[in-house]
Amino acid sequence: MFSVVRIPLHFMIGIIYWHPWYDFGNALTNTPLDAQSTLLVGGLLNLIQGWAMGLGFYILFKRISLMNVLCYIAVWISALYSYDFAAYSRVGLQSPPYWHASMAWAHFGMAITLWFMANVVAKRFWPRFGVPGRVGVIAVGALIVLIPSVFAQWRAVTWQFPKEAAIDNAAFARANLALVPGSATLLSTTTDTRYSFTLRMGPRDYHNWFKQQRSLDAHGIQVTGQLSRNGQIIAWCNASVADLPSANFVTLPEKFAPVMKAVTYSNIPVTCRGPAATGQATAGSSRIDVNWSAHMTLVGGQEVRDRTFTGQQSSVQLNGS
Repeated sequence: MFSVVRIPLHFMIGIIYWHPWYDFGNALTNTPLDAQSTLLVGGLLNLIQGWAMGLGFYILFKRISLMNVLCYIAVWISALYSYDFAAYSRVGLQSPPYWHASMAWAHFGMAITLWFMANVVAKRFWPRFGVPGRVGVIAVGALIVLIPSVFAQWRAVTWQFPKEAAIDNAAFARANLALVPGSATLLSTTTDTRYSFTLRMGPRDYHNWFKQQRSLDAHGIQVTGQLSRNGQIIAWCNASVADLPSANFVTLPEKFAPVMKAVTYSNIPVTCRGPAATGQATAGSSRIDVNWSAHMTLVGGQEVRDRTFTGQQSSVQLNGS
């Protein structure tokens, strides 16, 4: 019932009660975060947690009164959840008043159910029922238990996956790779000539299907390029980066914001080498042309895409010349 009473809130104010289930299932089985099997296992773990909480109330309280259950579940446990989840678990997520209100509403529904099962069903109806009646009660109970998981699986297929795919594709299209102004530098003109420049990737921040802020990941980055002056190539460039830094692995909410700010635009340093003779000639010139090509794998919340960025910039100021 903790989840059932939030199903209407999903359509009314956008509450998505099942997104923590992916974390629960992934932690136990190490299956992908966006897999339906992970959601299924996470829903089972959530059910066991709720069952343990309800059983704990029956053990702790000899008198199953409405006041006791409301004070313990709807007030005390609800307050703990509102504090603990917001402070320690909702990484990259806001916790607006309506979220706390929905948490209180869910615990209220759970509290009423605990009281109703003990004082109405168990004491009044159950002793009067024969075998068919008891089978019917158990069947209705089983149906209620299944509703949150079945609903979550249905919404995952019909709404969540398409929504996340659209969000990922928008993040892929928004990301850009550009030369950092003032980064082209002549490093040395000894046995060979060494240059460097920096490419900047971004923006990488986006909000996924349940409004959690994430960073767009990039793997296997390979950059090639050339530097030229007056139409003549003076150096060949390359860079290889396994992964860009990511905020997606931050586990503490208070540390998330500074890391996300730092990685929203990420730099990729590129080194170039050319013959010493061209370096000597370039030393007297302050302008070069830079072109590059970068291939990488972009990873969103659900989708993965190989993408190649290309760029060319003429008459770039060369520092150190």
